[in-house]
Amino acid sequence: MINLTEEQKNNIISECINTRKTFGTISIENGINIEQLYLIIEEYCKENNYVGFRRTREGIVFENSASVLKDRDEKDLKKIFLEYAIEIDKWCKKNERKPNNLAGVKVAKKGEEETAEQKEKRISKLKKLLQDNIVKKYKGRNLEEIEDETEKEIVKIIREIDKKYRNSRDIGIRARKIYLRNLEEILDWKEVNKRKPKIIYGVRAAKKGEKETEEQKERRLARSFKKMKDTITKLYDNISLEDIYNENDREIVRIIRKLEEEWGKTTKKEKDEEILNKARKLETWCIANGRRPRCLEKVKAAKKGERETPEQKEKRMYRIYYNLKKDIEKYDGKNLEGIEDKVDREIVKIIKNIENKYEVNVGCFYKKRSLQDSKYLKNAMILKEWCIENGRRPRSLDRVKVAKKGEEETAEQKEKRMSVVWHNINKNVVKKYEGISLENIKDKVEREITRIIRELTEIYPKNKNGIAARKENLAQIKTTKKRGKAHFVKTVGNEKMKKMIVNLIKTKNATEEQIKVIADFYGVDMGKVINEKDER
Repeated sequence: MINLTEEQKNNIISECINTRKTFGTISIENGINIEQLYLIIEEYCKENNYVGFRRTREGIVFENSASVLKDRDEKDLKKIFLEYAIEIDKWCKKNERKPNNLAGVKVAKKGEEETAEQKEKRISKLKKLLQDNIVKKYKGRNLEEIEDETEKEIVKIIREIDKKYRNSRDIGIRARKIYLRNLEEILDWKEVNKRKPKIIYGVRAAKKGEKETEEQKERRLARSFKKMKDTITKLYDNISLEDIYNENDREIVRIIRKLEEEWGKTTKKEKDEEILNKARKLETWCIANGRRPRCLEKVKAAKKGERETPEQKEKRMYRIYYNLKKDIEKYDGKNLEGIEDKVDREIVKIIKNIENKYEVNVGCFYKKRSLQDSKYLKNAMILKEWCIENGRRPRSLDRVKVAKKGEEETAEQKEKRMSVVWHNINKNVVKKYEGISLENIKDKVEREITRIIRELTEIYPKNKNGIAARKENLAQIKTTKKRGKAHFVKTVGNEKMKKMIVNLIKTKNATEEQIKVIADFYGVDMGKVINEKDER
């Protein structure tokens, strides 16, 4: 190692502390290597009772054990650790939980006033310090085996804290006091209403300053009861009350367990009566309407306090029917005599009577809606008119958006909409009759829709590029005169072409079969055309 004066060493240490230079840069500038630099830093640490150092963006920082090792001997350090353990114990008793290492909160600097969050952060760090330096080395050993009295006391305090507050890390004393107050309200509410509070969906919590209604109060108490079960009671599952150290937790768990036992005795009976009443209401509705309820997809259930419409009632009856069917699936194939539960036996009997008397109607399920009053047929007619007018099938214009409600529709937007109509009709109606002749389609409306789409597909086949082509894609007729004879070939057409073709039929030599095909497609009176042709 190069012999350096004390002044040179101090300058190197000063550079390490006060500059952002790397160790490599400092060593090169001072004509030494990295290893020699580390030896200088270690020598400085020993002289000043530092246990180590760490790099930061501002330079190096020298560390001691919790900033208390400087000018202190081992005995003083243990006494300080004991003071820390007592301070941690006091904080835990006051807050009834362990301290959290709050991310993003910095410990207060020397001379600054400490906030509650900063104090919790500091207490958390002190606990970790004691855990790593004292408690860890006595892991698995009894207190009687620890010879040092100070360390024994520290280990005892930390172990009691871990045992007492093992499950209550994130639940503060304030939350526990609110829970106890809510439990008192629940007990008072139970005495008046003689039942368990329920979470009423659709009822909002009262805002600050507003008077709370009975429904809002019941909802608040029910939610509070559920939260207490999830946060407090759940932590002490399979733990007796005597083993719960925290007094507030013990009281909360005791009351909740008592209420659950009390409500648990009557819950099954009340539930059975409620289910049976629903089954009877369903049977009454089916008798009155002469059918099973339908699942009306677009109908929303009535809110509390609103008058229920017939459609809303039917939807509610369908839900009851669906849920009951699901519950009695386990009894499929069994006789009524083989069902031991009286309530289940009665429900199975009601559902079987309903299913035997009232058949499933296709219109009862939204996925199989009847097309009698649907838009498919109307859309098919509109699509046919558009294709005849434009002489091609509509293109799927990817960059064109469908017009919004109230906006004036452009030609491109209309074509886009017709393309969507074609796709939907094909997907939902025509596709399921693929390979089936029109005569074998029973539904009249679906038969007519399929006929229109098949006819359009034959006349306007899809081009490879997805665009209606001229020449070979559309079935229209053009005549060319060769050696005094008329020849008919396929080509594209529009409204003007239609008139021209009709005139050609009247004047040129066209067979009756050709006239029939063209006249049927364009809606021209075939007899009139033939008569005009004969007259000419």
